[in-house]
Amino acid sequence: MKFSREFRIGLVIVLALSGAIWGFNFLKGRNIFSPADFYYAVYDDINGLMVSNPVKAYGYKIGKVSRIEYLPGRPQGHLLVELRVENSDFRIPKDSKARIRSSDLLGSREVAIIMGKSSEYLAPGDTLNAQMEQGLSEQVNEMLAPLKVKVENLLGSVDTIIVAFKEVFDEKGMKNITTGLAGIRTVIDNVVALTEDLRGLISAEKGKISQIVAHVEAFTGNLKNNNKKLSSLLTNMEAASDSLRQIPFGLLGKRLASTAAHLDSLIVQVRSQEGTMGRLISSPDLYNDLDSTLVSLNALLEAIKNRPGEYITVTLFGRKSRSTSSTKGNR
Repeated sequence: MKFSREFRIGLVIVLALSGAIWGFNFLKGRNIFSPADFYYAVYDDINGLMVSNPVKAYGYKIGKVSRIEYLPGRPQGHLLVELRVENSDFRIPKDSKARIRSSDLLGSREVAIIMGKSSEYLAPGDTLNAQMEQGLSEQVNEMLAPLKVKVENLLGSVDTIIVAFKEVFDEKGMKNITTGLAGIRTVIDNVVALTEDLRGLISAEKGKISQIVAHVEAFTGNLKNNNKKLSSLLTNMEAASDSLRQIPFGLLGKRLASTAAHLDSLIVQVRSQEGTMGRLISSPDLYNDLDSTLVSLNALLEAIKNRPGEYITVTLFGRKSRSTSSTKGNR
């Protein structure tokens, strides 16, 4: 069977047009020969996202970006992104998010489906929550922002230091520095002289210092040798302190106070001439009578001592001694 030339030319043209249409849709992320579901997300900024960029879930490519359109008259989110999911069995929970992020270090973009935990699923044609991940440049800028502030503060500090150096190292400042260095030199000379004096003093008193050290060593040696005695002494002192602690000082104080009160009362009575003691101290007549009595008693004792026969009678077997009868006769 032969085809005419015109038929063959028309067939080639149809095939070429079909290939061109398929290629055009393929470049735009569409596959006209495979079924697909479409989902949407609305962004304020797509940050370089392009048609045919991949759509991934769990790191696996499930489709492509099939269309990007501008939505006028919307206060928030005015870029509509159509996501073509080529696997119609893939189900997306309602709380999932479509996040635009970098796919490599060169800045290529992709849409990552961050799967949610809802038990309800989106239907084809529904809109996902949109998210934007910072790109590498944004992350670098965010990291460098604090460093930039620190560098600016450092430059300001350096400028302040330079101004201070200029003020210090002018003519007046140099004179002050010279005067200060001279003062430091004087202090160093005084320290050196003091060191020499101390060295001479130590050399002159070396013998005394050695003697003091020897005495200290002897004292510490005695303490070491008498350690047991010192321990015993401390034990005795501790026992004495315990004994003193057991003394009822409160009761003793009360008794002393009571005794002092009685003594005070006794002194008051003596001063008031009440009783024998008070009269004896206060009355001179009683004192004189008592003194006269003591003198007479003393004279009587002397007479008895010198002439006992005149005062003492001795009786033997019912008879009186001669001395007694003679004494009576004398009397």
